[in-house]
Amino acid sequence: MLPIIDGEAYRSSHHAFAAPVILLDVGHGGIDGGTTAQGVLEKDINLAISQKVYLLLRSKGYAVIINRLGDYALSDDNRWLNSRSRHRRDLAQRKSLSEEVSTDIVVSIHANWSAKSTSHGPVVLHQKEGRSYLLAQSIQNAMNDLYGTKREVVWVNPFIC
Repeated sequence: MLPIIDGEAYRSSHHAFAAPVILLDVGHGGIDGGTTAQGVLEKDINLAISQKVYLLLRSKGYAVIINRLGDYALSDDNRWLNSRSRHRRDLAQRKSLSEEVSTDIVVSIHANWSAKSTSHGPVVLHQKEGRSYLLAQSIQNAMNDLYGTKREVVWVNPFIC
């Protein structure tokens, strides 16, 4: 896990985000439910897990941003990309947030399902950066323990999935 930031040093810095800023990308949302199993939508599982991770990291003093707090598609907020593709607008909106806030660590939470046992269960995607990998691995290990899976984290650009 990442080092805990000293609260006083964090507040006294001249920079608004002196500590690493973590972006939790909540997979899917709104019209995009992701996969489904037994009537449960992936978007709902992703949101519940991400909210808990957000609260845990905040309680440890990390600067954390979560890109959705409810059931809506991020593409609904994207009025600047001239594309009819909701999926393309959604990904562009996710990427834009990570660039506007200048995030250091990005992980994307997904709860996949597939008939193939190697392709279902929670998976954490991370950007190609060491701290993102470490956070993703920590979250992945906890979810593997919880769900009895053996998934590995996946390096991808979180905004092309």
